[in-house]
Amino acid sequence: MQAPAFCDRVVHHALVRVVQPFMERGWVYDSYACRVGKGTHRSVFRVKEFLHRAFREWGNVFVLQIDISKFFPSIHHETLMEMLERTFRETEVTDLFRTIITARNFTGRGLPIGALTSQTLANHYLSEADHFVKECLCRRFYVRYMDDMVILGESKRQLHLALVDIEWMLQTRLKLKINPKTRIFPASCGVDFAGYRTWRTHILPRKRNVKAAKRRFKTVSRRYTRGDVDLEYALSRLASFIGYSRHCDCTKSADSVLRHLILRRRQK
Repeated sequence: MQAPAFCDRVVHHALVRVVQPFMERGWVYDSYACRVGKGTHRSVFRVKEFLHRAFREWGNVFVLQIDISKFFPSIHHETLMEMLERTFRETEVTDLFRTIITARNFTGRGLPIGALTSQTLANHYLSEADHFVKECLCRRFYVRYMDDMVILGESKRQLHLALVDIEWMLQTRLKLKINPKTRIFPASCGVDFAGYRTWRTHILPRKRNVKAAKRRFKTVSRRYTRGDVDLEYALSRLASFIGYSRHCDCTKSADSVLRHLILRRRQK
């Protein structure tokens, strides 16, 4: 599915600014994607907080991490419209949403990745799953960032039972399938979520992100030596990595990455 044209994006942004505050009234606190005052870093800190509280309360903690298969392409249009019609009484609003949702899409499913309305609508679509987990299953330690869900439990059996119920709800109500990457594991292994690996005591960068940064800095160093890029280009890549690493405990990892950034011009 193609992203909307620029003129359409203007409409999308204007619409989201008006309607999202009304939609958020029905969202749970621990949904963190595309919300003012939330975001990836807040979601990671919340997972760390929940891990600490769960260990203190139970002593032994397991993690159920759910990923939805092909989430954006699988969103069911009529189910989404039903939710929107319950949220907004104004037909002008729901008619505009229907136009956006079905534009150049005759399959009855899917939202274009990258559109601001798609992110807001995707959050709204999964809000029913949030309430199901929090209220019907009574899972207190639950965090969601878009279609990535983390639930803490006292035992694997407890979480397996929760997974059966969640999978049933997603399939029957939201017409979604769970990705095979969904798994249950001890919290002592760390939770790979929203760009970081999180334990109750500390947060580390993802290993693949560290490896990617090393490769990127090697490439930047070679290009800078040849004169293909300037200092501003190299420093912008450095600032990006520092911005990522400052939210976790990664002194050793950062040092190992920064050794690969060598800004030296070739002598003529």
